[in-house]
Amino acid sequence: MEEDGFHSYHFKNFLKAYSPQGARACSCEREHRVATRSIYLGEGVLKRSGEILTAKFGASPAVWVLSDENTEKAAGSELKRRLKGARLHSTVLPALPEPKTTYALAGALRRQAEEVSPDLLLSVGGGTISDLGKMVSLDTGLPNWCLSTSPSVDAYVSGTSAVNREGTAYRHPDGRLGSSAQQSGSAL
Repeated sequence: MEEDGFHSYHFKNFLKAYSPQGARACSCEREHRVATRSIYLGEGVLKRSGEILTAKFGASPAVWVLSDENTEKAAGSELKRRLKGARLHSTVLPALPEPKTTYALAGALRRQAEEVSPDLLLSVGGGTISDLGKMVSLDTGLPNWCLSTSPSVDAYVSGTSAVNREGTAYRHPDGRLGSSAQQSGSAL
Protein backbone atom coordinates (compact mmCIF):
# COMPACT_ATOMS: atom_id res chain seq x y z
CA MET A 1 0.00 0.00 0.00
CA GLU A 2 1.36 3.45 -0.86
CA GLU A 3 0.35 6.78 0.57
CA ASP A 4 1.45 10.05 -1.03
CA GLY A 5 4.19 8.24 -2.96
CA PHE A 6 5.71 6.62 0.13
CA HIS A 7 5.31 3.10 1.34
CA SER A 8 2.78 2.96 4.18
CA TYR A 9 3.49 0.37 6.84
CA HIS A 10 1.44 -0.70 9.83
CA PHE A 11 2.48 2.44 11.73
CA LYS A 12 -0.97 4.05 11.53
CA ASN A 13 -2.55 0.92 13.02
CA PHE A 14 0.10 0.93 15.75
CA LEU A 15 -0.79 4.54 16.61
CA LYS A 16 -4.48 3.66 17.02
CA ALA A 17 -3.61 1.94 20.32
CA TYR A 18 -2.48 5.32 21.74
CA SER A 19 -4.54 8.33 22.81
CA PRO A 20 -4.30 11.54 20.75
CA GLN A 21 -1.77 12.72 23.35
CA GLY A 22 0.37 9.63 22.64
CA ALA A 23 -0.35 7.75 25.90
CA ARG A 24 -1.19 4.09 26.38
CA ALA A 25 -1.71 2.08 29.56
CA CYS A 26 0.27 -1.15 29.64
CA SER A 27 0.02 -4.49 31.43
CA CYS A 28 3.32 -3.58 33.14
CA GLU A 29 1.26 -0.96 35.04
CA ARG A 30 3.19 1.91 33.46
CA GLU A 31 1.99 4.44 30.95
CA HIS A 32 3.95 4.40 27.71
CA ARG A 33 4.11 7.38 25.36
CA VAL A 34 4.89 7.83 21.70
CA ALA A 35 4.94 11.19 19.97
CA THR A 36 6.13 9.99 16.56
CA ARG A 37 3.34 10.66 14.10
CA SER A 38 5.08 10.24 10.75
CA ILE A 39 7.65 7.90 9.30
CA TYR A 40 8.67 8.39 5.69
CA LEU A 41 10.24 5.37 4.03
CA GLY A 42 11.19 4.69 0.46
CA GLU A 43 12.98 6.13 -2.51
CA GLY A 44 12.80 9.87 -2.85
CA VAL A 45 12.40 10.77 0.82
CA LEU A 46 15.66 12.72 0.96
CA LYS A 47 14.74 14.51 -2.28
CA ARG A 48 11.39 15.52 -0.76
CA SER A 49 12.79 16.50 2.66
CA GLY A 50 12.45 20.22 1.95
CA GLU A 51 8.84 19.78 0.86
CA ILE A 52 8.08 17.69 3.96
CA LEU A 53 9.69 20.30 6.25
CA THR A 54 7.81 23.18 4.61
CA ALA A 55 4.49 21.32 4.95
CA LYS A 56 5.07 20.92 8.71
CA PHE A 57 6.86 24.18 9.62
CA GLY A 58 6.19 26.74 6.89
CA ALA A 59 8.48 28.42 4.38
CA SER A 60 11.37 29.53 6.59
CA PRO A 61 11.80 27.44 9.75
CA ALA A 62 14.95 27.58 11.86
CA VAL A 63 16.47 24.09 11.81
CA TRP A 64 19.41 22.88 13.91
CA VAL A 65 21.03 19.90 12.15
CA LEU A 66 23.19 17.46 14.12
CA SER A 67 25.49 14.99 12.35
CA ASP A 68 28.99 13.61 12.53
CA GLU A 69 31.59 13.72 9.76
CA ASN A 70 30.50 10.33 8.43
CA THR A 71 26.76 11.00 8.41
CA GLU A 72 27.35 14.49 7.05
CA LYS A 73 29.01 12.90 3.99
CA ALA A 74 26.38 10.16 3.75
CA ALA A 75 23.29 12.39 3.85
CA GLY A 76 23.74 15.60 5.87
CA SER A 77 25.19 17.75 3.09
CA GLU A 78 22.49 16.63 0.67
CA LEU A 79 19.76 17.23 3.25
CA LYS A 80 20.97 20.80 3.84
CA ARG A 81 20.93 21.49 0.09
CA ARG A 82 17.32 20.26 -0.03
CA LEU A 83 16.11 22.47 2.84
CA LYS A 84 15.83 25.59 0.70
CA GLY A 85 14.41 28.52 2.62
CA ALA A 86 15.19 27.03 6.02
CA ARG A 87 17.41 29.00 8.35
CA LEU A 88 20.02 26.31 8.98
CA HIS A 89 22.33 25.95 11.95
CA SER A 90 24.56 22.93 12.11
CA THR A 91 26.81 20.97 14.42
CA VAL A 92 29.02 18.32 12.82
CA LEU A 93 30.74 16.12 15.40
CA PRO A 94 34.12 14.55 14.56
CA ALA A 95 34.01 10.97 13.26
CA LEU A 96 37.02 10.04 15.38
CA PRO A 97 37.03 9.49 18.19
CA GLU A 98 33.57 8.11 17.58
CA PRO A 99 30.96 10.21 19.43
CA LYS A 100 29.48 8.65 22.58
CA THR A 101 26.07 9.45 23.98
CA THR A 102 26.97 11.06 27.30
CA TYR A 103 25.22 13.60 29.50
CA ALA A 104 28.18 15.96 29.06
CA LEU A 105 27.99 15.89 25.25
CA ALA A 106 24.19 16.13 25.26
CA GLY A 107 24.41 19.14 27.58
CA ALA A 108 26.93 20.89 25.32
CA LEU A 109 24.72 20.20 22.28
CA ARG A 110 21.64 21.45 24.15
CA ARG A 111 23.42 24.75 24.83
CA GLN A 112 24.37 25.04 21.13
CA ALA A 113 20.77 24.39 20.07
CA GLU A 114 19.38 26.88 22.59
CA GLU A 115 21.71 29.60 21.28
CA VAL A 116 20.02 29.48 17.85
CA SER A 117 16.41 28.94 19.06
CA PRO A 118 15.44 26.46 16.32
CA ASP A 119 11.91 25.39 15.44
CA LEU A 120 13.17 21.86 14.84
CA LEU A 121 16.10 19.63 15.79
CA LEU A 122 17.08 17.37 12.90
CA SER A 123 19.54 14.55 13.56
CA VAL A 124 21.31 12.88 10.64
CA GLY A 125 22.73 9.51 11.56
CA GLY A 126 22.35 6.27 13.41
CA GLY A 127 21.82 5.32 17.03
CA THR A 128 24.32 7.67 18.70
CA ILE A 129 23.36 10.78 16.72
CA SER A 130 19.66 9.96 17.03
CA ASP A 131 20.00 9.41 20.79
CA LEU A 132 21.83 12.71 21.23
CA GLY A 133 19.12 14.50 19.24
CA LYS A 134 16.42 12.93 21.40
CA MET A 135 18.21 13.98 24.59
CA VAL A 136 18.46 17.58 23.36
CA SER A 137 14.78 17.40 22.39
CA LEU A 138 13.76 16.17 25.83
CA ASP A 139 15.82 18.85 27.56
CA THR A 140 14.58 21.72 25.38
CA GLY A 141 11.02 20.61 24.55
CA LEU A 142 11.76 21.14 20.85
CA PRO A 143 10.49 18.71 18.21
CA ASN A 144 13.05 16.25 16.90
CA TRP A 145 13.27 14.55 13.52
CA CYS A 146 15.88 12.09 12.35
CA LEU A 147 17.16 11.31 8.88
CA SER A 148 18.38 7.78 9.39
CA THR A 149 21.60 6.51 7.88
CA SER A 150 21.50 3.05 9.53
CA PRO A 151 18.42 1.05 8.60
CA SER A 152 18.81 -1.59 11.30
CA VAL A 153 18.70 0.76 14.30
CA ASP A 154 15.46 1.17 16.29
CA ALA A 155 16.55 4.46 17.87
CA TYR A 156 14.46 6.44 15.38
CA VAL A 157 11.15 5.45 16.92
CA SER A 158 12.21 4.69 20.49
CA GLY A 159 11.40 7.29 23.10
CA THR A 160 14.51 6.71 25.10
CA SER A 161 18.19 7.27 24.48
CA ALA A 162 21.00 4.90 25.39
CA VAL A 163 23.37 7.01 27.50
CA ASN A 164 26.92 5.82 28.04
CA ARG A 165 27.90 6.11 31.69
CA GLU A 166 31.21 4.54 32.67
CA GLY A 167 30.98 2.01 29.85
CA THR A 168 27.39 0.92 30.58
CA ALA A 169 24.37 1.97 28.53
CA TYR A 170 21.48 3.39 30.54
CA ARG A 171 18.20 4.64 29.18
CA HIS A 172 17.40 8.30 29.34
CA PRO A 173 15.21 9.87 30.68
CA ASP A 174 14.84 7.55 33.69
CA GLY A 175 18.34 6.07 34.08
CA ARG A 176 17.45 2.37 34.07
CA LEU A 177 18.77 -0.24 31.67
CA GLY A 178 16.36 -0.76 28.70
CA SER A 179 12.56 0.20 28.03
CA SER A 180 10.56 3.23 26.63
CA ALA A 181 8.72 6.59 26.86
CA GLN A 182 8.62 8.83 23.77
CA GLN A 183 9.15 12.50 23.16
CA SER A 184 8.53 14.48 20.04
CA GLY A 185 9.76 12.82 16.88
CA SER A 186 9.41 11.99 13.24
CA ALA A 187 11.72 9.91 11.14
CA LEU A 188 12.59 10.88 7.59
